Amino acid sequence: MKRQRIFCGSLLLLLLALLVLWPALTGRLEAQTPSGAGPVPITFQINDAVVKDKSLPDVSVGIGTSETGDLLVQGKTDSSGRFVAELAPGRYFASFGKRGYIPLANTVVEVVAGRPSVVTVTLSLMMEEVGPGAPRRVQIILNWGSDQHQARDVDAHLICSRGETPEHVYFSQKTADMDGHTVSLDVDDTDGGGPETITLPEPIPGSYSYWVHNYSGLPARLDESDVVVRVMIDNTVAGEYRLASGTPSRIWRPFKYVEVDQAGNAQLMAFTAEDLASRAELISPEQEIFGSGSESYSFETTMIFYGIFGMIFQIVIIYGVYLFVRRIYRSMISG
Repeated sequence: MKRQRIFCGSLLLLLLALLVLWPALTGRLEAQTPSGAGPVPITFQINDAVVKDKSLPDVSVGIGTSETGDLLVQGKTDSSGRFVAELAPGRYFASFGKRGYIPLANTVVEVVAGRPSVVTVTLSLMMEEVGPGAPRRVQIILNWGSDQHQARDVDAHLICSRGETPEHVYFSQKTADMDGHTVSLDVDDTDGGGPETITLPEPIPGSYSYWVHNYSGLPARLDESDVVVRVMIDNTVAGEYRLASGTPSRIWRPFKYVEVDQAGNAQLMAFTAEDLASRAELISPEQEIFGSGSESYSFETTMIFYGIFGMIFQIVIIYGVYLFVRRIYRSMISG
């Protein structure tokens, strides 16, 4: 009988210790286990900027390890707009080109060991292909990842401050029209990858504030969803922006605003050091202009809530195991 008690007590302590230490143990094992240093298949999906699910075949793709060095991989997309490359873990620079489209050069691609992924890339038609009567244009193109752990629904927002009443273009109001000038969002993409493209044809003088919102919410994080924003001014890639990992927010402003002067010339305005120090890039212009709307979500507060919930759940599990073991122990004694 004494041996049975010692055995049951030891078993109970062992189970409790495993439950408490399991996350740390598994995390350490994963960290020590090689995740595969061999080539990783990366699929590039090339789409049109303004037509939903319009894939682009025969796009030339070149991939190298530097912006000016020799290409390691090159080829063309197939009939479905896809190109697959086997790449070792690391950072690469990819370029894309197709006749009639604005070429993309040296866009960054991060390859993680053991994690195949799909990289969605969007190309925009050159002004000559759009047609006559459009001497100027601004396009802001949003892409993001499509892996299971990444956000499925990422939204593009634009506020047009060009008159007494600012206008908000987003998924609930895809167009804004003032004095014959239209700003439009092409589509509300909710299944990952994008693109979501906001187009300003012949933009009139004013400032245009843009931001990205992770509508999916936690646990999918915006900074872990390979978010890329590209700004096209006429036939030029004026800027390419990526949200750095470790940026805890559901809202991100890649640049301060686009300024259009009286002659119709558009210019990207970047955040100053003072702006970045105040975390202005994580606050939506909607709050600043309207005083309400999409909140600047506190990631830290949310994670504290998740942490407390996880601790409570773990305590409940431990207590349940304790009751179960105690029941077995009592039955052994009574038997």
